Amino acid sequence: MSGVRRFERRRKSFKSHVERQQATDNRRKTCTSLTESYGQRLKSVFSIAVCFFVEQVRESLSRIQSQVQDNQNNHLDLRGNRPTSGVRSVVTPLEDYALFSMQLGIGSLQKNLSAIIDTGSEAVLVQCGSRSRPVFDPAASQSYRQVPCISQLCLAVQQQTSNGSSQPCVNSSATCTYSLSYGDSRNSTGDFSQDVIFLNSTNSSGQAVQFRDVAFGCAHSPQGFLVDLGSLGIVGFNRGNLSLPSQLKDRLGGSKFSYCFPSQPWQPRATGVIFLGDSGLSKSKVGYTPLLDNPVTPARSQLYYVGLTSISVDGKTLAIPESAFKLDPSTGDGGTVLDSGTTFTRVVDDAYTAFRNAFAASNRSGLRKKVGAAAGFDDCYNISAGSSLPGVPEVRLSLQNNVRLELRFEHLFVPVSAAGNEVTVCLAILSSQKSGFGKINVLGNYQQSNYLVEYDNERSRVGFERADCSGAAGSFLVHSKLIAAIVLAILLNRQL
Repeated sequence: MSGVRRFERRRKSFKSHVERQQATDNRRKTCTSLTESYGQRLKSVFSIAVCFFVEQVRESLSRIQSQVQDNQNNHLDLRGNRPTSGVRSVVTPLEDYALFSMQLGIGSLQKNLSAIIDTGSEAVLVQCGSRSRPVFDPAASQSYRQVPCISQLCLAVQQQTSNGSSQPCVNSSATCTYSLSYGDSRNSTGDFSQDVIFLNSTNSSGQAVQFRDVAFGCAHSPQGFLVDLGSLGIVGFNRGNLSLPSQLKDRLGGSKFSYCFPSQPWQPRATGVIFLGDSGLSKSKVGYTPLLDNPVTPARSQLYYVGLTSISVDGKTLAIPESAFKLDPSTGDGGTVLDSGTTFTRVVDDAYTAFRNAFAASNRSGLRKKVGAAAGFDDCYNISAGSSLPGVPEVRLSLQNNVRLELRFEHLFVPVSAAGNEVTVCLAILSSQKSGFGKINVLGNYQQSNYLVEYDNERSRVGFERADCSGAAGSFLVHSKLIAAIVLAILLNRQL
C-alpha cells in the first residue's frame, strides 16, 4: 500500500510539474505572439516581463472568476429573447476603459463602428474623416447630408453648448456646426448631420433594422477624441430630444430602452444586451423607482436622477445625513444620477466615510491582508486565487419606492494586480469629491452589472431586476488584453 501511495505522490508531483511547465510554455507562446503582433513596441526584456506578469494575473483571476459565476443568483435569463415591438442589439465591453458599446452601421455603405452607450449625454457622435482612416467618411455615403443652420435640429444641438446659448447663423445657406463638452473635460466639434443608421440587430420579424435621417455629430476635432476612448462613436441615451431613444420613439412606439451589462472584469468575454423600445420581457419582478427632475441646472436637466435614500451594511442602515442624497432645489446641486458612462459608483464624503467605516468593521468579512490604497482606490485587500471566495459584508443601496440594489462581490471589488497566487482587489466605490465629481452621487455601470435596467421615459421611472447579463453571448473566461489594460493602467498611474 505504501508503494502505491509513493507512486501516487510521484505521479501527482510529476503531473503538477508538467502542468506548471505547460502553463509557462503557454505564457511564453502568448507573449511571443504579442511581441510578433506589436513589433518593436514589445521587443524588450521589460515588456516581456510585464507580459508574463499579465498572463499570471489572467490565470489567477480565472480561478476567482469561476467562483463568482458559481455564486450568481440569476433571476432573469436573457438568452434567446427577441423583443415584440422594439429591437435588440449586442453590448460589448470596451476592454481598456470599462465602458460598454453597441455596434452601429452608418451611411449608405453601412460603415460599421462601435459606439459607447452613454446615458449621461444627449447627442449621437461619430468620428469622421477620410477613407484612409478607420472612421466614417461622409463623402462615401450617398444618403449623408448636413443639417441646415436655420433648423430646429441645429438650434437643439447648439443649445447644448457649455453656456447654454445658441450660435447665430452666419447666413441662411450655412450648415450647422456644434461644440459639445463632456464631464471628463473633453470637447467635440464638427458638423451636425443626418444619415441612415443600421443597428446590429433584427426586429421581431427577423429583418435587419435601419433608421433613416438620424441626426448625429460628425466629429472632426479634436483629433482622436473618440478613438482615445477605445471607440469611434458615442450614443447619447439621456432624456433630451436628440438622444437616440428620443429620435426613434415615433418609430419604436416610445422612448423606452433597457440594457443588461456583464460584470467586468469578472466576465470580460461575455457580451450583454440593449433593447430599444419594449424588450418583450416579463416585468413581474422589476422594481421601479421614479425619475426625478433637476430644473435648476440646464446642463443636468436631462440626466436620470433617482432617489437614493440609504446605504446599509449587514442589514444596518448607515447614519448618513439626509442631505447627502438630496437634490438641492435652490442650486441644482447634489442628488443621485444613474450613468452608464461612469464606471465606478461615487458617493459624497459623508456617505463615503460612513460606508468605508462600516465595511471595514463588519464581522462578516472574510477579507484578509488589507494592503491600504492602490491604483487610485482607498481600500484594497489580498485574496487567494486558489481558495473559495471570501465572505463579504452585505451591501444594499435603497432607492425610492422600496427598490433595493444588492451589491455582491463582483459589484464591490475590482482586481488591480496579482503576485503568485495572491490577487489584490480594491473596493470599487469612491468619493465623489476626491475623484472630481463634486457634490453629486453617481451610480456607475460597475454596480449596475447583472441587473436588467429599464428606462421608462413615458412613465418617468426606471426599473431594476437581477439578471444573468452574460447570457446574451460569450463565455466566462478571462481576457488577457483586459488584464493587460488593468496592469498597464497601474504602471502608467492612469485613473480608472
